[in-house]
Amino acid sequence: MSLELLTACPVCKGTHFSPHLQVTDHSVSHGTFAIVRCEKCSFLFTNPRPDEAQIGAYYDDDSYLSHHDNPDSTLAKVYNAVRNFAVREKINLLNKYDGNPQKKVLDIGCATGFFLSAVKQKNWETWGTEPDADARQIALKKNAGNVLPSVFDPALRDNHFTSVTMWHVLEHVHRLDETLNWIHQHLDSKGALFIAVPNPESYDAAAYGEYWAAYDVPRHLYHFTRSTMAKLLQHYGFSIVGTRCMLFDAYYVSLLSTKYKYGKNKPAEALVRGTLSNLKGYGTALHNANTSSLIYIVQKK
Repeated sequence: MSLELLTACPVCKGTHFSPHLQVTDHSVSHGTFAIVRCEKCSFLFTNPRPDEAQIGAYYDDDSYLSHHDNPDSTLAKVYNAVRNFAVREKINLLNKYDGNPQKKVLDIGCATGFFLSAVKQKNWETWGTEPDADARQIALKKNAGNVLPSVFDPALRDNHFTSVTMWHVLEHVHRLDETLNWIHQHLDSKGALFIAVPNPESYDAAAYGEYWAAYDVPRHLYHFTRSTMAKLLQHYGFSIVGTRCMLFDAYYVSLLSTKYKYGKNKPAEALVRGTLSNLKGYGTALHNANTSSLIYIVQKK
């Protein structure tokens, strides 16, 4: 399968890159992919990468849990239990930053619609996008709202939203420039964009190195730090107004990382690593949160 080579940095358009890590795709292809660092802005991204037409093959596996709802393994059961708690926290976060009386949310990359279904029960108008046809059908069966293949679907052309969410999605988006411009055009002036992404500056990322599960190459095209996220969003007319730690991610990612490193899950080690990552990275101020995954709360300038 041929790969697409980027010649310009997605954040600053710099053209000089240095090697950062060689990482194996442990879940699907078992191939090795390069992560490079932009010498101008330090942005980390997978390069080369599968193009948009070919990337679907790298999601075609039962181990890609967000596209499936049947917990038939211990890891899947852990994932679903954490997801149930996280959804409640996410809804609280949306209510805090979206003060509009008529709330309308777009969840980009909604997978099987678990989050959207929960939000719809709170009387929000719900819309979602999901490129995977099977996951999209599950979302529609759940009555998650209007679920379309992408934000560029004609049905969304004249829509505006009081909240837009991307829960571990931005790192997957090939058309980064077009997508962020689209969001800026369709987000209410007083609305909020919520972006959750893994954090390669966290303690667990450093501890596991090339085995850190949240690199998830080649599905993760980008690997955002707080600094490069801020630089990227500023270019599209956004500013970060807050960050939130995702404390459970450290445990789930550490558990999966032990499987990649040792060939089996090591729950005790994952518990220690996850706890250390949260203790070292926990913060509530705008710039000091540094856990395994972060939620960025974003508004228009």
